Amino acid sequence: VFATGSYRTVTDAFVREAVRTLDKAEADLVRQKAVLKNARRKETLCLRKVNREIAIEKSAWFHLANNCCISILYNLRRINEVCKEHVENNFLPLSPHHAAEFETVRTQVNALFDDTLAMLGNSEIESIPALRRRCDEVGALLIFDEIQTGMGRTGALFAMQRYGVTPDIVCLAKAFGGGMPLGAFAAPKRIMDALQTAPVLGHITTFGGHPVCCAAGLAALDYLLEHDVVAQVERKGALYEELLRDHPAVREIRRSGLLLAVELGDSARLYRMMELFAEAGIMSDWFLYCDTAFRISPPLTISEEEVRDSARLIRECLDRL
Repeated sequence: VFATGSYRTVTDAFVREAVRTLDKAEADLVRQKAVLKNARRKETLCLRKVNREIAIEKSAWFHLANNCCISILYNLRRINEVCKEHVENNFLPLSPHHAAEFETVRTQVNALFDDTLAMLGNSEIESIPALRRRCDEVGALLIFDEIQTGMGRTGALFAMQRYGVTPDIVCLAKAFGGGMPLGAFAAPKRIMDALQTAPVLGHITTFGGHPVCCAAGLAALDYLLEHDVVAQVERKGALYEELLRDHPAVREIRRSGLLLAVELGDSARLYRMMELFAEAGIMSDWFLYCDTAFRISPPLTISEEEVRDSARLIRECLDRL
C-alpha cells in the first residue's frame, strides 16, 4: 500500500466503513433499549438461607442481579444525589416500588443494611459482632465483601480477622489474583449446595478458575506470607496518618491499615484535589458513597521512604486548595 501511494485512499475507505459500522451499532443499541423498556416481564430474586427463601418481585431480563442491588440501595436512600440522578435516568423503573413484597425483606433485614452502611461511613467496627447476631436472629446470610480489603490491605490477611466475626459468604477479587483477573466466592458446603439448583447455573463466574490466573494468585499469596508483608501494613498506614493529619485542609482521616480516607469536608474541594493530583502525577479517587474524601491505597510493598515522599506530594496539593 505504501509503495503504490494508495495509502490515503485505503485509509479513507476504512474510515468510512468504520463510521457506517458505528452508526449501525448505535441504531441497534437504541432498538435494544426500546425492547428492554417496553417488553418487561416478572422474575424472582431469592435471598437464600439453607431451606429458606425470601422472594422479591423483580423486572428486567438478565440484568436481574445488578438491577435488584440498585433497587435495594435506592429504596434505602443510600445513593448520593449524583448517583440518584444517574439511576433515575438510566435504570428506572426499579423493582419493587410497590413495597408490599419489598417490605417483607425490609422488616427482616433492613437493620442489616442500615447498620452496615452506617458502620462503613463512621468506622463503628464495634457493630460488626452485632451484625452477625442480627443475621442469625432473622435467618439471613452475612456476606463480607473482601474484594478491596482482602489480601492484607487492612493489616490482616482478611479484614474479618480483625473483628473476630465469621461470615457465611466471602467475596474475593482484585489483589486476590496478584494482578491477574481472578475472583472467588467462598462459603461452607451447605451454602454452596443450596446454590446449585433452581435455577441450574444460578451462580457462575466469568473470571474463576483459570490456571494461569490461579498460579498468579498463589504466587502473590506466597509472597505476602514469605516476606511478612501484611505485618508491616499497619505501621505504614500509621505513618501516612501521622504525616497528613495536621494539615489545616484535612478534617479527618479514617484508616484501616493501608486503606485511608482523607476527609476534606466539601465535594468541590475534593474534585479540585483530583485535578491537583493529576497535575502532580498522583493516582487517587473518591468513594462511591462519599465524594468529600479522597482515597490513599498504595501497594502493600511501598517503602517508608516512598510513603514519606508521596505524603509530601499530597501535602503540596493540599497547600494549593
